[in-house]
Amino acid sequence: MALALTVVPCARVENGESKYSYAVWVNPLPEGADPANLAPPAGATLPGQPLAPLHIVIQLSAVEVRDASGQPQVGLSASLRQSSNIIGPPSPQNAGRAVDAAVAAVRSASKEERYGRLIDLMRALHSGGVR
Repeated sequence: MALALTVVPCARVENGESKYSYAVWVNPLPEGADPANLAPPAGATLPGQPLAPLHIVIQLSAVEVRDASGQPQVGLSASLRQSSNIIGPPSPQNAGRAVDAAVAAVRSASKEERYGRLIDLMRALHSGGVR
């Protein structure tokens, strides 16, 4: 599940002094959607003059684990996928596909091509967070 977090800094002047407040909201992010195009919640009011917003995409993953007594529990993890100024590593699902493709390329490479394909595999492992 991907979530888009929008943080909007808002400026206002009180007694001749600049003050800043922040408006924050979270939206589910549909596949392929641009977080900058998601609307704020209905009825939202900003606490001043809006400045350039920060858009963050967080990937949530759930895994079922067992507690000490064997009862099922859900563990959650979150990873940064994108921010207005950075892009994180690919999601685990996409990273896995890239690694699988790189492994297949090594296996099918000729003797002359194998070194280059191994380097590509190392890059795929590194970019997918496997070290």
